[in-house]
Amino acid sequence: MNKLFITTIILISAVTAACIPLSEKTAKHQVPEEHRLFSESWSNPSSVRRYQIRAELATNYPNAAPGLFSRASLADKNGERQAAAKLYRECIEKYPEFMPTLWNYSFFLKGDDQRALREKMMGIDPHFYHGTVVRLLYDLEEESSVEAVERFISRWEDRLGADHYVFNFIRGLNQQYDHKNFEKAEQYYKKALITREGVVNFELWEKYIDLKMVELFDPASMTEGDRIETLRELEDGIKRVGNTDVSEVEKNKFAHKVYKYMGDQIAKINQDFADGFYNKALEFYFSAELAEKVYESLWERMRRNEALTFMEDNAEKYPDNFKVLEGLAHVYSNQQNYKDAEKYYRRAIDKAYLVEDRWETTYYYCDDVLYPAYRIDEAYRLLQPFEKTFKKKAWLYNVLAKNRVLAGDFVQAQRYLDKGFADQEKKGNDPTDYMKNLRKQIEVLIGRTERRLTRESETVVQPLIAATTNVKANWVAVSPDEKYFFGNSGEGGDYSLWDARHFVSLKTFEDFLPVGSHINNKARLRPAFSPDGRYLAYGNTYTTFGGELVIFDSTTGQLITQQVLPQKVLAIAWNLSDANEIAVQTHGGLVLYNVAEKRISAFAPIEKHVAAGGFVWTADGKELAFSEKYSAGKVRVFDAQTLQQTRILDEMFWPHALGATRDGRYLICADNQRKLHVWDRENDWEHRSIWVPALVSNIVAHPEKAQVILNDWGGRDKNQAVLVDVAAMEILANRSVDGSNNNYFYIDAGNKILLPDYDKDELRVLDGETLDLETTYLGESATVDGGCHADSESMRLITWDQEGFHVWDVATGQKLHTWPGEYQAAEAVYDDSSKLIVLVKDKENEKTRVLIFDMAALTQEEVLSLNITVDRWGLQNGVILFAGTPFMPTDSGSAKGFVRLYDLDTWQLLNEVSIPMVTEVRNYEHLYYSRFKDVEISPDNSTVALYTEWGDGWRQDKKVSALTRVYSLVSGKEIRRYERVGGLAFLDNDRLIIGKKRRIEKGAPVFSVSNGAKSEKLADEKYQANIGRHTWLGSTAKFTENNLKISITNDNHMEFRDLVEGKLVLTILAKRDNEWIAYTPGGEFSASKNGIRNVFRQIGKEMVPLASVRDDYERPRIVQQKLAEVISKDKVQLR
Repeated sequence: MNKLFITTIILISAVTAACIPLSEKTAKHQVPEEHRLFSESWSNPSSVRRYQIRAELATNYPNAAPGLFSRASLADKNGERQAAAKLYRECIEKYPEFMPTLWNYSFFLKGDDQRALREKMMGIDPHFYHGTVVRLLYDLEEESSVEAVERFISRWEDRLGADHYVFNFIRGLNQQYDHKNFEKAEQYYKKALITREGVVNFELWEKYIDLKMVELFDPASMTEGDRIETLRELEDGIKRVGNTDVSEVEKNKFAHKVYKYMGDQIAKINQDFADGFYNKALEFYFSAELAEKVYESLWERMRRNEALTFMEDNAEKYPDNFKVLEGLAHVYSNQQNYKDAEKYYRRAIDKAYLVEDRWETTYYYCDDVLYPAYRIDEAYRLLQPFEKTFKKKAWLYNVLAKNRVLAGDFVQAQRYLDKGFADQEKKGNDPTDYMKNLRKQIEVLIGRTERRLTRESETVVQPLIAATTNVKANWVAVSPDEKYFFGNSGEGGDYSLWDARHFVSLKTFEDFLPVGSHINNKARLRPAFSPDGRYLAYGNTYTTFGGELVIFDSTTGQLITQQVLPQKVLAIAWNLSDANEIAVQTHGGLVLYNVAEKRISAFAPIEKHVAAGGFVWTADGKELAFSEKYSAGKVRVFDAQTLQQTRILDEMFWPHALGATRDGRYLICADNQRKLHVWDRENDWEHRSIWVPALVSNIVAHPEKAQVILNDWGGRDKNQAVLVDVAAMEILANRSVDGSNNNYFYIDAGNKILLPDYDKDELRVLDGETLDLETTYLGESATVDGGCHADSESMRLITWDQEGFHVWDVATGQKLHTWPGEYQAAEAVYDDSSKLIVLVKDKENEKTRVLIFDMAALTQEEVLSLNITVDRWGLQNGVILFAGTPFMPTDSGSAKGFVRLYDLDTWQLLNEVSIPMVTEVRNYEHLYYSRFKDVEISPDNSTVALYTEWGDGWRQDKKVSALTRVYSLVSGKEIRRYERVGGLAFLDNDRLIIGKKRRIEKGAPVFSVSNGAKSEKLADEKYQANIGRHTWLGSTAKFTENNLKISITNDNHMEFRDLVEGKLVLTILAKRDNEWIAYTPGGEFSASKNGIRNVFRQIGKEMVPLASVRDDYERPRIVQQKLAEVISKDKVQLR
């Protein structure tokens, strides 16, 4: 039987009277206090309040039936299951007719024992939970046919009456889950709701509405308004319950559940509406959990004063509710009011009665108060005792590991995390993504520390050839003397120190972001040189720990320090008068770090700190300032020694950028009204403003003059560069410049301006006064677009960069052929590694051309021309599949897409299916784009699973379909749909995996195509789909029989390594125009005619052009010699 709803917790729909033993059912005014309290706890929709009452009962009435029950319930909640079972048995022995104990204890039993106890309960009191008991007895039945259900019902009709709601409830459940007959299930639920006992059963209402909202809701023909109308039926339920004879308290609790449920559903559509329903629920009955949800919603939508008032009112009404106190403390901590946050957290910890509640509140107290105040060891002393009492060990050890990371004890952190992994393994659980990420990050921290210690002990610098790389300098810092700049060569690329005069790369920082770095470029802050140019610092944010400050030596690349911080790093700023001091703006405070002593020297919280913008340390070292990037944002100024706020500047609207002149006299802010605001610090902070033709996000000061260069983000792909004299408040020059992400940097003592072009991978140099373009520099090598691929048979390597596909002879290191051009995607033919299938998107002719490159014969053949763009494609079992939409005008999408299947040998069309791309009613008429998000084909090539995304409405958020649809490639018809999307893969012809986002991992649900049901969870660690992942060949190519592995970086370095030992033996840099240079780790090199242009060698601390020492290091046959040494079958045989 497919039972999806077996209840494992105490249901809270019983009437108050049912909680009292038969012998004690007396008039209301005679009910003993312990039974009154117990009744409130039993039916309470707030688990916080429920266990608060039970803690009181366990303390004040330990031997009465409610007290014994409460002691057992609390023990169970604390993870002491054996002790709980013993207490339940003791209560049953003393009070054999106390029904709640029998009910709870039945969940400790299984099979026949559980069935017998529940049937015994019906004999003692058939009115206690009668419907629920019968329904759960039905869950134990083995058969699920309609006949079996009716036989089960007939056994209970005499005792409960044939018209009892539970029978139609059971029939509905059977039809919904076992037979997928949703219309018939709806009919049975409606019949059950007509009865008096059915109408007050919220679980029945929930099943009924869920059915209508999901299985019976067609998003292709029904709007969100229809969904809301469906929910309105629940309000009719409130009225119907109001006409029954249940108590007013029970009516209020029912209304609370209804409005909470409605809020949860409407939150998916409109959060404002949802909050209205949540507040209505709280009017009927208070729940700390729901109050927390309302607060979080208000806070996230920037209604922060309302959020604070809401929680303060609740804390005044419910001073003993730990969850309310904890919520208010969290509000205060979010406003950086750590004093009040600490007061309420301590109260909450005192009021928490369950171990898990005390742990959770202590955990939040540490995160919200102690960590931001750098009271790391104090937090450790509070957390460590839970190792003996808290049962969720994986969570416990994660938290302790994080604490030790913040304390700088990475080794102990790793030990704690290992305990967490061992606990998960013992329980048969897969470690969570959080744990996996935490382990990676701790390994990164330990690895960087070990490399730092190694480097500090080295006295010899190995010879290094620093070849100019491609230029994608989207992470740039210019040295204080404007002679050098630091930048990266794209996502995953190396970080290099450049000569700003000749535009050559002087040094590659291989360990600047080590292998396994846990933060992508978007989360890293732009680096900053120290005022003496000695150090480079950057901040990481959004890490598992919060953030970190990382400082390198700008000459050697040696790691100087890595200071892990408990909060997100928002900005950094060096003390321009002291190269050993740097300020860090975190989410909630200001931190001063002493580089020489490698320690935090000062910290101060910042109250009501939101939406961080720019950060400046004035040249005289006296003041720090930062801007707040939101509509009511201001510029806040602090004394740099005391870290106390000294003034607020509020003349702007919505600050977007902050800067200062190099001498520190003028503080400058740009807002989103295209105004530039200037304050004169030497003239009593006089304020002036000027309109500028730009929406500014970056302000860079001239090294000598009171001038700044401003960027612009408001013109899409055409933006302004604006030069302003802030002393005279005059625009000196402005130019329209191509590019959507422009940033400008002064070089050459301010005479020139550097513009790294992100979109074109080039460096442009503008005149420092006129902003005229002087020169454009394109990197020596093309960016690698698609990786590399090995053809083991012919010993050839193919690489894919911006210039095209290149074929290399691996034995000699020589380039054999180039197929120039721009390509969309490529994939090797699965049974012939010498051939690549390549896609070319020909927009001009509205065609997608399909080519085959033969690496052995060095030939090219066009085998197919498609009249669609290709979003997803792939090949398997002799066929190739393409999914895409017709070519459309700019800013237009197609309502219809196509899936086409071709024979891989003949290239004949086998099947075509037309796919509606939009699966919901549009909010706007015009469709701006549409595409296939993921596609997968069954092993027998008969069915295809897919889901889509689209955009309707200018600059509206894209919409991802909520439906995975399955189509027959034979009939072209839709045969199945699932209300879940994610990475798709077929286990076999009938079993479809739907993963998480684009990932497919262990535990992902597996669905049956034939009946639509969820059949199992994926047992394998990972499963790779066939379709839709072939735009990249891979970053490594292995020639196993020849003991060789070749890796390619995105800046076109090919690294040749011994496959057995992993030792680097040779590097080849592929340069533009078929030039190249190959070199060994020791510095010997071989090159093409112009291959050494813009290549340098490090001699001691000096970098000299390689041409000047060519005779000393050039070895023309070095490539062949090194490759001959590593390509050895003997070595492979020894493995």
